[in-house]
Amino acid sequence: MKYSATILVSLLITISSSAQSWSALPWVRTSRGAADLAMSGSASMSGNNMAWAANGNSAMVPFCADKMSVEVGYMLFNPSATNYINAGFAYNLKGKLGISATLSYGADPSYDLYNESGKLTGKYSPGQLLAGVGVSWRFVDFLSAGLNVRYAMQSLAPQMSNNVVAADLVLMGKFGDFAVSAGAMNFGSPVKSSDGSLYNLASSVKIAAMYDAVFASAHGLQVNIDADYYLNNSATAAAGMQYGWNNMVFVRAGYRYAMSSCPIPSCASVGLGCRFKGVRLDFAYLVYGSVLNTFNIGLGYSF
Repeated sequence: MKYSATILVSLLITISSSAQSWSALPWVRTSRGAADLAMSGSASMSGNNMAWAANGNSAMVPFCADKMSVEVGYMLFNPSATNYINAGFAYNLKGKLGISATLSYGADPSYDLYNESGKLTGKYSPGQLLAGVGVSWRFVDFLSAGLNVRYAMQSLAPQMSNNVVAADLVLMGKFGDFAVSAGAMNFGSPVKSSDGSLYNLASSVKIAAMYDAVFASAHGLQVNIDADYYLNNSATAAAGMQYGWNNMVFVRAGYRYAMSSCPIPSCASVGLGCRFKGVRLDFAYLVYGSVLNTFNIGLGYSF
């Protein structure tokens, strides 16, 4: 079978974009949690992102106030119009050990298939799958380490798919209202294209910091910053803020700057959240950049 000219051009553009950034499967690095995405992906140490620890910083789980957190969500990622269904889970065992898991499926828009005579033979729906687990250990009162292992698969066309196993290793310290972390993110084997070319993953060295405090019993302020240096000699830096009232209502915003060759694009984000008796609802919307109009909504439960 062969694809229509339009689809072939689209695939070539996708491959060209990956080649320019020297990165394969960059969607693996996209935030799955709505609270994190509302702060442009800078909130990897935030307790509001606990359920999504296996997507990035599992070292944060032993420091979380909650014992368990689970969340499901839906994200429409633009401009690819990929529909993601996401699920995350984390469990904090006595503030010493943490376990976490994540599952995400992305469905891209379908396209027509034609045979050698140019006759329409059906449709094909490209897809993406991400599954992972994480474990963390708070080995001293103020320090923890976390390891994530993830499997990622992407299918672009019939009999044309890529899969890879990648890992994160993060060290995190918490000192009162301040937290810092550093880690090696998304390291794994290169991905081979259909023509035999090798593309490295969107791997980076990451540093992050967070200030999280409560004032006058009811007003919470959280500030997150992070920076990634990618192996293709590109970098990103992000900042996000969250205001919370009575740990029930949250207002969030963030901005990420990325170099032109970076696998993660620049963006600005806003979001809202609410929590009542352990049930939480979070929403994020990207208002700037090539991923404009991306949104994420998540429903979770923590105790």
